[in-house]
Amino acid sequence: GPSRDSRPPRRSAEQIRLDRWHDSILDHFYALPPAIDSALGQPVTLPVLTIMPGKRTVPPLAVAVIGTGLVGSELVSQLLSLPSPSPFVLVSLVSLNRALFSATGLSVTKDTWKNVLEASSAKPDLRALVEQLAPLERVVVVDNTASQEVAELYPEFLKRGMHVATPNKKAFSGSQALYDAILKASKESGA
Repeated sequence: GPSRDSRPPRRSAEQIRLDRWHDSILDHFYALPPAIDSALGQPVTLPVLTIMPGKRTVPPLAVAVIGTGLVGSELVSQLLSLPSPSPFVLVSLVSLNRALFSATGLSVTKDTWKNVLEASSAKPDLRALVEQLAPLERVVVVDNTASQEVAELYPEFLKRGMHVATPNKKAFSGSQALYDAILKASKESGA
């Protein structure tokens, strides 16, 4: 049989859990283009970035998180816990009273992001955030709020080709005009 030295090193339970989570994210990600193709009635081509040798490839996504309560905090912690290189770049955090933005990615970790956000002197300005994110490629705005104000900006994000992911029901249970604007912006931009 193989000698003890030729066996791969044992992986910790945490590494196994992270590998499974990483593969789950990739499986969900690869399900998106066919679903988008079907919804838009046209093919979607995504540029790619190699994540790990021998692993699948995914495009890097610039992530802007609005709302850092319970759901938002968990999302940020999970994003910042991914092994490097990550398919995601956290470019913005917006809470009720503070904001952070860096087009190249925030210099924060899972353990420091809350303190860095709290120390920020920048106040939330969602219209300014739309403009800050506009020049970036492959952006997803994650709205973890229950804010009508944020929901009303979805058409602006979408018009500029940014994707919006949210548990916020305001945009889809409010006015018909907002709902129609969201659908129109999404269809026109492909986001």
